[in-house]
Amino acid sequence: MTTPEPPAPQPPATPAMKAWAETLETRFTGLGLTLADEDTAAAFRLTLQICAQAIEGSQATGLIHVEDSELAELLAMVRGMEQAPGLI
Repeated sequence: MTTPEPPAPQPPATPAMKAWAETLETRFTGLGLTLADEDTAAAFRLTLQICAQAIEGSQATGLIHVEDSELAELLAMVRGMEQAPGLI
């Protein structure tokens, strides 16, 4: 599997981010997977990168109408989720 780009540097994880990572891990372990597995983490990150591109494309094509600052917040949230495997 080709590993997607690593997540962009982020500020230190907060307790809320760590709790969110544990919630995600619980969802993955429910499927017999773990974000601690390198291939699973890579697929997770790639999926988030695709989601970010979909959000950007939706804004660019007029499918969604948000201010640039709102778009930046949405993208920061999705990209911040890429940290989850490293918090497990």
